[in-house]
Amino acid sequence: MKIVERHCHSVDSYGDARYFELGRDAAVEYAYLDLRFRNDFPQPLLIRSRVEAESVVA
Repeated sequence: MKIVERHCHSVDSYGDARYFELGRDAAVEYAYLDLRFRNDFPQPLLIRSRVEAESVVA
């Protein structure tokens, strides 16, 4: 998938506990920041997601 819009978080709130490379995260805020990608493949894409106690899983 081609990422067409991505915004990093403005604050590194994880510090040494970060589980991803700094700058590789994606912030999402309704009506302001989005993570957008484009499906260039001929097949449709199904995304399943769920909210758990402390995270969103997709």
